Amino acid sequence: MKINKKTSEYSKSAMDILVQVGGVAAGAFLSGAAYEAIKNTADTSTVNLVKRGGIAVAGAAGAMTIGSNDELSTFLKSAGVGMAIRQVFDGSKEALATSATATKLVGGNKLQKAIAGGIGLACPCDNTYTVEMQPLRRPAMKKYMNGPTIAALGAPDYSTMSLDAAFAMGKSLSAA
Repeated sequence: MKINKKTSEYSKSAMDILVQVGGVAAGAFLSGAAYEAIKNTADTSTVNLVKRGGIAVAGAAGAMTIGSNDELSTFLKSAGVGMAIRQVFDGSKEALATSATATKLVGGNKLQKAIAGGIGLACPCDNTYTVEMQPLRRPAMKKYMNGPTIAALGAPDYSTMSLDAAFAMGKSLSAA
């Protein structure tokens, strides 16, 4: 590793990283959209897992077959990798969520819970943090209740009206 890199070398490597990250994110997004487009709720989970596997293989194959090293090629390679990663994770989560392995992982020791969280099986109720809420303190309203009511002032009481009546009344007031 050279210590005295030029600024242009740093900006080139930063641009490469941004292109790769953008490609992975775009691939993950597009593969999720593609899966939702071909998914059928009537299909069994095995058929849906095969569809996920097909998308993952297509993404990985696409990433392996692109040979050039320009920015567009890097983006497309990364998109293929993002497609494969998303479908493998979502497919493994789907497969394990319906099995007894999920119960063992979620209810196990710290390592098993970490694995379950990495796969996406961690239960949101397992969070150990709590937030204490303070009761809302309102000022005493008695001193304000001794004055005239809305009806006594002749103003319309919108709280008991239907929406249509309130809209009509507001419309007639704005026309005046």
